[in-house]
Amino acid sequence: MMSDSCAISYKRILGFLKSSLFPERGKIIAIFLLSICWSSREILVPYLLKCLVDSFLLIESGQQAQPLITLLASMVGVWIIMEICMRIQGAFLLKTLPKVKAGIRTKILERIKSYPYSYFSSEMTGNLSERISGASQGVETLLSIVLVTFVPICALLIASLILLLNIHLLIGIIFSMWLVLHFFITWKMGRSSLPKNQGLAQAKTTLSGKIVDLLANMYVVQSFSRQVYEKKFLQSYEEKVIAQSVKAGKHLEKARLGLGVSGIVILILALMTSFIGWKQGWVSAGEMTFIVVLLLNLTGYLWYMSMEIVRFFEEYGIVLQHFQSILGVSLPKRPRWLEQPSFSGSTLSIKNLYHGFKDGEDVLVDINFSVRAGEKIILSGMSGSGKTTLINLILGHYPLNRGDIFLGNQRITDIPLDVLRAKIGVVPQNPSLFHRTVEENILYGKLGASNQEMIEAAKIAGCHEFIMGMELGYETVVGEKGDRLSGGQKQRIAVARALLKKAPFLILDEPTASMDQKTEEALMKGLSEHLLGTTVILITHQLHLSKYVDRVITLAG
Repeated sequence: MMSDSCAISYKRILGFLKSSLFPERGKIIAIFLLSICWSSREILVPYLLKCLVDSFLLIESGQQAQPLITLLASMVGVWIIMEICMRIQGAFLLKTLPKVKAGIRTKILERIKSYPYSYFSSEMTGNLSERISGASQGVETLLSIVLVTFVPICALLIASLILLLNIHLLIGIIFSMWLVLHFFITWKMGRSSLPKNQGLAQAKTTLSGKIVDLLANMYVVQSFSRQVYEKKFLQSYEEKVIAQSVKAGKHLEKARLGLGVSGIVILILALMTSFIGWKQGWVSAGEMTFIVVLLLNLTGYLWYMSMEIVRFFEEYGIVLQHFQSILGVSLPKRPRWLEQPSFSGSTLSIKNLYHGFKDGEDVLVDINFSVRAGEKIILSGMSGSGKTTLINLILGHYPLNRGDIFLGNQRITDIPLDVLRAKIGVVPQNPSLFHRTVEENILYGKLGASNQEMIEAAKIAGCHEFIMGMELGYETVVGEKGDRLSGGQKQRIAVARALLKKAPFLILDEPTASMDQKTEEALMKGLSEHLLGTTVILITHQLHLSKYVDRVITLAG
């Protein structure tokens, strides 16, 4: 019996897929109908061949028969019409499946962007990337298998069964036994392969994450000459992928053997019965031809379908693993406001705040202080005293365990996250930049800001001069996470980005840690002159900067 958590996951996945496929429903229905249409060729051509054989025999015996030229023309006509249907279906598939994949990828990204920051800090970037890519690609593959393989072959099998039952009940019963046995083995095989395929998906995802982690830290690998160590380190994860692949492959080969043996036995039985019927006169020569051609064709289609069912379950297991990892995270519940009131002039208050990441290990213990509107403070304390954790609590990245944080008279837990974060500019301790131009990175603080506003923010942050010294100026691409820049340059661009936001609250977490004294003094002087009326929280160990703030608050370690 399916567990409640698993049932919830299935329900979420189905709801997610339904909303993703809905915009393309018209094209999907058209592909479905065209699949049924072109599959009829595989039964109409053998049926026309039956009529052709019977007509030959009637003409030879001097009896009236359908004109042979009409039957031949009908066979060619059926082939042409069905070929046109297949090409139309192909055009629909080309237009539909990439949109479905892109839509799923977009919806996944939209969802995970709402996840708490703790989710991203505990997941490897490579793992997340692999899951997003694998889920969207997997759904496209599953949809293709269903529409291009399952639908036409199932329609063909149903029509074949009706015609064979019409020829003779015994032949129809034998064919029914074949179908039931074939699909029973295939279904059991697919169901039992799910855990193995999910294990393979997890092994591949983990390996992908480790590779991305290695590439992101290549500087460290080369600096410590750890190429051989990393090769051995990754080899263990490669071996897990190989082991899972072999396990899934062995299971598949056993199932293929069972399908092959059962298919041959029942095919021989059906053909022998048809031959006996022809000899005894209850099956005509044309019907015998029809049965032989049809069964030989269906043998190939059934074998192909069984392989596609196996592939379907393989892909389904992988997709299920990815979606359960992605959709298994509950979205933080926050209220929604129709209007966004201004928090300018509001006080930031922390009251009786406790917070820890493990039971009984609080990082913050009974924190109480307020910052008046427009006040500038230094938040100091020993390493590990919880300064950065407090900032992440204010920004809503972590849920509050005990205590309250107020913005004005509003608890931050009652403020929608987009409203809360719109009022706070932040420069993190380790600023990260996008692999984009300097201009794009600074304008991220205020999309649509003018060129003049951007340059003004850059000048206050003390980065305009070195930016203009670059070959492409503001059009310079900064590299992944800003790795083409020095630590101080990244910090100043991050400060410019936060300043451009022009939020009533500004949080600076060690903004001068990578700067020399002269640059530090210039930055702090510029901030003190241009941030009149802005509430500023400066996290730093460098208490000589206290001359630029109103007071210092120290957190106990």
